[in-house]
Amino acid sequence: VYKRQQIMNATLAAAPAAPAANDQVDFQATITYEDPGFGSATNLVVTATLPAELTYLPGSALVNGGTIVSEDPLVVEIGTLLSWLPFSLAYSATVNGNVTEPASIQVPLDVRWDGGSLTTARTLILNGETSYFPLLLR
Repeated sequence: VYKRQQIMNATLAAAPAAPAANDQVDFQATITYEDPGFGSATNLVVTATLPAELTYLPGSALVNGGTIVSEDPLVVEIGTLLSWLPFSLAYSATVNGNVTEPASIQVPLDVRWDGGSLTTARTLILNGETSYFPLLLR
């Protein structure tokens, strides 16, 4: 017996990846429900919780559906997410001015719906330096 598998996917991108104190960081979340039977995920809620080193920029959240019900933490109630139609959430935060030492932080994104949940995260290197190393192929 073959059972259709439903899959919820969530990604969280951030730019810049190595911000300094007082820099703005822009986040972009994309959530997709994949159901071969073209079903839907119901009672979907997305929560973006910022670590203590970041401060949410009020009013910066943009969504392509759903309702922003809180900004601290940022909570969006989507309701029903149809299969294969992505939901997008963009928001911004500022690195607190008192963060002056290099630090690695995790910025989580929680997704909950009837029958499941998942968490994804983006790592930021605060006050770090981005280095590029050449790759030589033979």
